[in-house]
Amino acid sequence: MGQTQAGQGVLGLLEVLGPEGHVVDAERQLVQASHDGEGTNGAIPGLSVVRVEAAEFGHELVEADGRLFDHQAQAALRHQGPRAVGAAGGGGRDLPDLAAGSTDPHEDGCARSRVEAHADEQALGVQVTDHTRMDLALELHLAAQRPEAPAQDSAVGVPRHEGGIGGFGSGLEGRYFLGMVASIETRARSLLTPVPTGERDRIRAAATGRLAHRRWYDELACLHEVQVAAPERPRNATSPARVVAWNAERGRDVPALAALLREAAPQLVLLSEIDVGMARSGNRHTALDLAAALGFGCVYGVEFVELSLGGAKERAACAGQKNSHGLHGGAILSRSPLERPVVVRIEHDGAWLGPERDEPRVGGRIAVMGTWRLDGMPVTVASVHLESHSEPSARGAQIASLLDAIESYARDAPVLIGGDLNTFSMGLSELTGPDALKQALAEDPGRLGSPVRHEPLFEIARSRGYTWDRANELGTPTHRVAEPTPSHRTALKLDWFLVRGLSCSAPAVLSATAPDGRALSDHEPIAVTCEL
Repeated sequence: MGQTQAGQGVLGLLEVLGPEGHVVDAERQLVQASHDGEGTNGAIPGLSVVRVEAAEFGHELVEADGRLFDHQAQAALRHQGPRAVGAAGGGGRDLPDLAAGSTDPHEDGCARSRVEAHADEQALGVQVTDHTRMDLALELHLAAQRPEAPAQDSAVGVPRHEGGIGGFGSGLEGRYFLGMVASIETRARSLLTPVPTGERDRIRAAATGRLAHRRWYDELACLHEVQVAAPERPRNATSPARVVAWNAERGRDVPALAALLREAAPQLVLLSEIDVGMARSGNRHTALDLAAALGFGCVYGVEFVELSLGGAKERAACAGQKNSHGLHGGAILSRSPLERPVVVRIEHDGAWLGPERDEPRVGGRIAVMGTWRLDGMPVTVASVHLESHSEPSARGAQIASLLDAIESYARDAPVLIGGDLNTFSMGLSELTGPDALKQALAEDPGRLGSPVRHEPLFEIARSRGYTWDRANELGTPTHRVAEPTPSHRTALKLDWFLVRGLSCSAPAVLSATAPDGRALSDHEPIAVTCEL
């Protein structure tokens, strides 16, 4: 998201759990509290608010000890200084400027958060303003209260090595909350913290909805980690470098995926929809297995903790089976080690835990990101997956959120973004009946294969200096259906590269099929050659 202005709009959709468990009108109560003389920090007794977001206007409300804080009041923040949730009975309290790195050895976890925030802020080069600084402090304060899970035999990963934001050994870690939407997760691990089967079952049996989701989202450590495995025999990336981006739809057939990628001969692979410990893909760590088959290193981020066997067809096909770890996410595979690996969480609204979707999961859409050295020069690379159940405007907001994070991560660096942008050219709200798509296609017959003018994300990217014309095979669809056999491409172009500061050539859409004609994914891989 871009910068927001104080007073730009009203509070958006707010869900606040009342004292008896129902949703109440938080906006009305906040206004009433303000009228009662409480200002923006109005007391609303009995509310239990984990977090409420209205990203378009930059609002965020956080409850502490019966008091509701409106983080959008930027003028007040500049006057009062950053604030964070205090200890029991303390409500909100002022914090010294994070940029000064001041601490008091007698203070509680907030002081430790400031030290971590300052160190990580320097490591990432985050540009911190007054209103984001408070959110940074709050997020790190809350993270500081979450104990680190000890290493367990059942943890997901490879033999342990120390990872960190500076590469594979600096040990710095933290979490950055940017623009009230995106967070950059920097806790590099060789082993993801597991979510035991009993815990997944307990979450599924508990309350659903966005507020419930926020609780689980905060508590599940694997959603705030990035898994790193170095290549066995590192080789420097040199120009011209072939890059492939692919939504591999679970990664069910690792040997066939590896064979296709070997033929494409990439130096870098950007993957989405990759399973870890899911019955539908053989309970494998598909990203690590694929990386090992190619001799690549791997950076993996968890998009969702899956609470079921998957969609309706997957549940039927895997009936009676169990997920060993129940994770689903994205990855970057590379012949050379990626520096500063992170996961950018571009949305986490909790809709997948709501009753409107038949696939319960905790998490949200992500980009896995790192610094890739091409001819020795740093290039920011990101494997991204945007929400499919959304509007074009929401996809635009997610790209804006990612681009904000990239600027905070490595301002002005060359950038290569690749992945499934789900550019359907329409939103769910537009599909009001069986004739809606027919009417849309009558007005613009080529919109499914050429969706640029219907998807705001492209203009947002263009305004930030990104291009796509020479990085993509324009007009060629990237969506594949497996049934009825034989599999074939549809008219949809969903997968894209967005680039800045790179010279691109030879874009191609590859065929996601095995030699026997089987569809390996419902998306075709896309490829491009990059040079500085």
